[in-house]
Amino acid sequence: MSIDRVANSMTHRRDIQCLRAVAVLLVILAHARLPFGAGGFIGVDVFFVISGYLITGLLLGELATTGRLDYPRFVARRLRRLLPAMLVVLGTTFAAALAMLTPREVLDTSGSLPWALTWTSNIYFTFSDFDYFGGVAVDDLYLHTWSLGVEEQFYLVWPLLLVLAMLAVRSGGAERGPRLGLVFVAIVVAGFAFCLAVAERSPLASFYLMPSRAWQFAAGALVFVLRDFGHGAFGDLRRRLAVTAVSAGCTLIGLALILASALLISPHMRYPGLSSIWPTLGAMLVLFGGSDAGRADAAKTLGGLVLAWIGDRSYSLYLWHWPVFSLVAAFGLMDRWPFVLSSIALSMGLAALTYRWVELPFWKGRYSRAGRGRTLAATLSVLAAAFLAASGARHLTAVNDAMSASAGNPRFDRPYLGPDSAACDTWYRSAAVRPCVIAGADADRTVVLIGDSIGAQWASLLPELYPPREWRSVVLTKSGCPIVDRDIYYSAVGDTYTVCREWREAAVDRIVELRPGLVLIGSSAQYDFDRTDWEAGTRSLLEQLDSAGIPAVLIPGTPTLTFDGPTCLQHPSRFSLGLTDSRRQCEERLESTLSKQVAAYLRRVADEFDSVAVLDLSDLVCPDDRCAAVSESGVIVYRDDEHLTNTFVLSIVPQVRERVARIGLSADGIAVVRSVPPHDAGHDTTGAAKDAGSYPDTMPQVTRPE
Repeated sequence: MSIDRVANSMTHRRDIQCLRAVAVLLVILAHARLPFGAGGFIGVDVFFVISGYLITGLLLGELATTGRLDYPRFVARRLRRLLPAMLVVLGTTFAAALAMLTPREVLDTSGSLPWALTWTSNIYFTFSDFDYFGGVAVDDLYLHTWSLGVEEQFYLVWPLLLVLAMLAVRSGGAERGPRLGLVFVAIVVAGFAFCLAVAERSPLASFYLMPSRAWQFAAGALVFVLRDFGHGAFGDLRRRLAVTAVSAGCTLIGLALILASALLISPHMRYPGLSSIWPTLGAMLVLFGGSDAGRADAAKTLGGLVLAWIGDRSYSLYLWHWPVFSLVAAFGLMDRWPFVLSSIALSMGLAALTYRWVELPFWKGRYSRAGRGRTLAATLSVLAAAFLAASGARHLTAVNDAMSASAGNPRFDRPYLGPDSAACDTWYRSAAVRPCVIAGADADRTVVLIGDSIGAQWASLLPELYPPREWRSVVLTKSGCPIVDRDIYYSAVGDTYTVCREWREAAVDRIVELRPGLVLIGSSAQYDFDRTDWEAGTRSLLEQLDSAGIPAVLIPGTPTLTFDGPTCLQHPSRFSLGLTDSRRQCEERLESTLSKQVAAYLRRVADEFDSVAVLDLSDLVCPDDRCAAVSESGVIVYRDDEHLTNTFVLSIVPQVRERVARIGLSADGIAVVRSVPPHDAGHDTTGAAKDAGSYPDTMPQVTRPE
């Protein structure tokens, strides 16, 4: 097979460009959070299959024609094709972030920039420790570059694998195509098995890292062998299918699989897993059944010239859409249809300009003829300069942010959880229960607060309500972990949050051992639970505490903002379009909130127990259903868009103390009637006559973490 035939096939298969358009539009639907678009991230899988098909075709064409691969030439061609547009988008985005965002936002949203410049951001997103408490309103501006890293890392090793595969089948003669096909089948199967194995241990690594995605590129390569390579049985099969309706059927079935996958696959599923077979198979079928006939055939199969136009610009569109969406979201506007549609239109416009003035000149224009030596040297120079410039700008931004932090940045206004709060809350890294004693280490009675980061924001109330001379204040916290006996999918780990479940069960056991006088339970209201989950999951935990004679107080999650509080206070004009019915700056009216619904669920469950009360503080946070970044008395309320500042929590102590007394939970005595169960064997059997808040003599020692 001649390399000219391969090049001609790649150039005139407009249906592939239409398939690119479908893939990028699905990704845009997902990132814009449009209805029925949540599973659109599978568009990336389609891109991987397309790339495997096209690049393998070019490489095999060169091997078949010349008997060798010019690897430096291949790399130079890839660099000319991809790097210029990427540098333009990354640089422009960073400049826009410096102009539009606060120093803290710039730092938190551009951490991957040096990695994106070197096509390694997928590694950064796999292994970096994200600051859960950072909570800025904008995601990493370069999050989408992970897929570009996967692709380029694959093509560092794929040419070598192709050479080895061709050597393995070189004596096959006319049977070389089928033999090569079997090699690729083995690669796909082995790669998919490896992907599943990695997903079981580390879902994030499976999603982001190249080895667990290699099978999808190999699947595209397999299609090329089945459809286009050689003149053996596979080539004959493709030619026979081309004259029947089977070819069109493959295209339609493939499209149906892709679209169904986008509708049915959820971001809350472990991915890539078994479900990733369907979009991959769909892309394979479309590629296999497609026609070389050009624009007319593409119009019949995939929607015509509009899709082909978008497909031509799909690379630039993919590069632009995410930073555009993220920067618009920084103004609190991505939840409104006009701004969502305008963001998509802006991304399209920028993509068209980038394609015309950046992509084409380096791909097919005057700069495409640069030699491989000059290309590689220029690439290293430009990347080094860009890397130094980005690092320098981030350093200056960090200095600026440190100065603002020393001046009392509300983002750092958090409750005291001991000298080493990181050891107290190990997030998803460990299920070990590590109580933090924040006051009254030598007191006779104990009050425990257990919660996620939203529940833990009330920690400073404990020593204020329960004096340290009488009460030991203990905090058990796990970020992102609801104190509800239900599993959740957690995007930070890309899977079910099993560490949360293990920690929660162990933490409840520890509380039963401690036998505190009172337990306060707090969780965010934003978890993806329905009424049954909230009520049944909360009831299950309360039954364990009630059977141990431990009274409990449920603190419903407080309302969240649709904007970042500290940022709005710094730049109120940024959010003026996004906030409606505001009497003052950085305020919004919440008519019906999830926090209200969840509070109602918790009240229903609490009514089933004599030893459980509800302490709802949401109206203190958002009086008259109006949530603001700063209270009417001038205290900053939120340290991000959902967590309260510790200063605000302390400012409402008088009102909270009054409510606690009203429901009989003051420090003078827990007025919840209950029986005290007998102690376990080995404990003092007279313990049943003790105050319910006292410890048995053999109580485990709770100390500050080392």
